[in-house]
Amino acid sequence: MGDSIFSKYRPPTNKKVETKDEVVATPNIISKYMEKSSDVTPKEEIRGKGISEVTEAATEEVTEKVKNKIQEILQKQAGIFDKLKKTSEAPKDVSGLKGVEYEDHPNIRFMKQFPRHELKYKDHSGIIIAKGCLRKYFYREVINQVTQENNVIFLPWGTAYHMYRERLSELYGYGDNTPKTYDEEKAKEAHKQAAREATAYWHEHGEDQKVGSKWDWYTTERFYSSLVKAFEHWVAERKLGMVKVLTIEQYFNVQIKDGRFVQGRTDEIVEIKDELWGRDFKSTGKPQAWFKNQLQPNNQVRTYSFGTARLSGRPVRGIIIQALYNGKSTKQGPKGPEVYEELIEVTDYELEMWEEEQVQWNRILDLCREEDVWPQNETQCAWCEYNIVCRKGSEAAMVYTLENKFRQRLRDPARTEDE
Repeated sequence: MGDSIFSKYRPPTNKKVETKDEVVATPNIISKYMEKSSDVTPKEEIRGKGISEVTEAATEEVTEKVKNKIQEILQKQAGIFDKLKKTSEAPKDVSGLKGVEYEDHPNIRFMKQFPRHELKYKDHSGIIIAKGCLRKYFYREVINQVTQENNVIFLPWGTAYHMYRERLSELYGYGDNTPKTYDEEKAKEAHKQAAREATAYWHEHGEDQKVGSKWDWYTTERFYSSLVKAFEHWVAERKLGMVKVLTIEQYFNVQIKDGRFVQGRTDEIVEIKDELWGRDFKSTGKPQAWFKNQLQPNNQVRTYSFGTARLSGRPVRGIIIQALYNGKSTKQGPKGPEVYEELIEVTDYELEMWEEEQVQWNRILDLCREEDVWPQNETQCAWCEYNIVCRKGSEAAMVYTLENKFRQRLRDPARTEDE
């Protein structure tokens, strides 16, 4: 057979190819670790021993570098044990918010030095965290630890937008104080005042983002253009006259079948053709199609519908979600601002099942509280801000991370933290 196309890649026949029977292992992370740690006394051998005991056992071959390494390990362990002792201390005496009732924690064992301020009356925000991970619920809802990093820029933006919507209706009039016919001058004055107050809040609590950054639409310019867009939508609704705003920022605290209470605050309760609806305002960076997918099933929709129905004594058709959309700018231009609405209806069956599930979650939280054990849900770890805490190998290290990377912020049930 003649030479093939691959013959030029074969080794010359006149040269003998040397082979070896032994297999040479490619260095990997394990072998590197073993090489690195081979000249240091394992932690298992020095754990629980004093420095004198370790150095006496050392031979003349132990270099000064190894001795220093041993000393460093022992000092580090001693520091960890000192921090661990702190976890047996009693909680600091920190008062909660006025007018807010908290759960009793009779058997505090886990992270004892953190005071407990778990809301007695559960709301949507707390339950939705518990559904994701009970350990996260402990961090956020029980000991009220939040990250120190300013990576939640959407919170002051959303709060400022809520402020605008509330003040706009308040200044123009709602309920029995609604003008009988659309009053253009009053509407414009209400918009100007509400926009001034909302923009001032954004300047104080927010931060304009740089062009090209991940959240580059969070700027004062985009915020004000968003308010103008929202006002245009509001004016169109008022001129049609089909939606009657009955109340704004309506708080509810209603009892469910296990004797516990559920609380919340509906942005608006409106009437459309004699039917009662709740309405919730949101700001979002998600396009409408994507945003709509998270609205049904939705714990907030059912919680607010249940609370509004119990409070009013009337059937509630559901919740109107009105979203202010802004997205990252592209070469084609800015995405948003845009206002879109979704009407989410609820049935009596859905509300009955929601109440049953709420009772069940209360039982789960009661058990966690009794044992002071808050199980982790590892499927939620990848994007969780508390991952740097949970990955630690001891309670002492977890406490240290919370004390240095997080801060306490008592949650006010009167404020919404939803985007």
